[in-house]
Amino acid sequence: MAQGKSRAPVIAGVVIGAVAVAVAAGALVALKGGPVGLTGDLGPTASVMDASWQKTAASEVVPSDPDTIMWAGGRYLLFGGSCGEDSADCAASYDPEKDKWEQIANLPPDWDSDTDTVEDAAQVGDFVYILGWREVSETELKLLLASYDPAKDAWAEVAVPDTLVFTADDYLDIFAAGDKVVLQGAFYEADCEDETIAATVKPADVNFWVYDPDAKTWSDNAKAPNQLNPCDGAPTTLGVDGHVYYSSRTNVWLLDFATMKWSVLDNVPFELVDDTYNNHPDDGVAYDGKLYFSQNRQVFDPATKTWAEFPVPQAALEALERFDVSGFTVGNGFEVNGYAVDLPAGTWAKLPTPPGPETSVEEYEVEEVDEDNVEGEAEPVLWSAAGSPTTLFACSPSTSDQSLGEALGVTANDNGAYPSACYVAKLPK
Repeated sequence: MAQGKSRAPVIAGVVIGAVAVAVAAGALVALKGGPVGLTGDLGPTASVMDASWQKTAASEVVPSDPDTIMWAGGRYLLFGGSCGEDSADCAASYDPEKDKWEQIANLPPDWDSDTDTVEDAAQVGDFVYILGWREVSETELKLLLASYDPAKDAWAEVAVPDTLVFTADDYLDIFAAGDKVVLQGAFYEADCEDETIAATVKPADVNFWVYDPDAKTWSDNAKAPNQLNPCDGAPTTLGVDGHVYYSSRTNVWLLDFATMKWSVLDNVPFELVDDTYNNHPDDGVAYDGKLYFSQNRQVFDPATKTWAEFPVPQAALEALERFDVSGFTVGNGFEVNGYAVDLPAGTWAKLPTPPGPETSVEEYEVEEVDEDNVEGEAEPVLWSAAGSPTTLFACSPSTSDQSLGEALGVTANDNGAYPSACYVAKLPK
């Protein structure tokens, strides 16, 4: 995520902890409908999941617009939302078995919510890692990293190597790779729409550091095999047990943590797109030691460096997105555009549709004579969501649109805004 933007100190992105699932050999090509090629086939059929949404218990600690929702320690953890009409940052946990909310620690004690910016989050086991930064000068930022233990409701600072120095124009990312935490950094911020500036932009290194939470040690910088031009768009990067999968516009590489060496993958079964900001046709999902690419209907095993077909229903590929991040863990698999795959069973099911309308049209003011309000274009109503082995959880977006707020069953506060409402659905056994 680009650091040059100024925004409130919230955790961005939804990172869901993986559920350990043993996938039998051959299960991926045994899904109903048979093996599916890259084009032409409609894929397997999908049933409709026998589950319905129930509104969670009312509570004053429910965050509105949570930026991170994850399942850890038997509870859903929500970070980065706002509580109350003063929009103060807050965090909470929700126990679906007890239908109970509790307030939890939002930021490490040494972090200042007014000056320190939380950039992204990742989860390893039950621990949450947040990456942030503090402005040291107009050109230099201090990197901040901390871990959250839900069992103790406590944050702990994570020491960062002195060599990890960043500026306000850098790109930073954090993600999990099995039981390790990976930091990715590169020089990405550039005004590429300005042809004069774009012509002067030079390729830069893409850097990776791997953190071992058990040993509390960092690897040396594992630079990607190629440099990237900021105007060519960001690479596709995924973490998986013992590896980092890295795709640029024309090549795919794999970083092996055992040797900290990169190797090129020459057997990729789909075409990479050599096109600015569209360098990879499918971002993919890391799950249970493998990488799943739904749009390309392929699964990659980094341990053997082999690919297999991953049949996906055409309906899932064409469905309107209803959740703000795709690919979260649910049941014995993960979600794709509102559909869930059960990997051991080799079946797909359509998840229950979130309450309220699929799209919303909000009015906005324009500075034109005789026109006070003009209807905007319809936009998908995206819910923040997460899943567990037995439940599905989602929170609606806050809104100032009365019709949308009422359709979502939310009561407006004294400021006339409609805060988020959270729902839970129990998965069929």
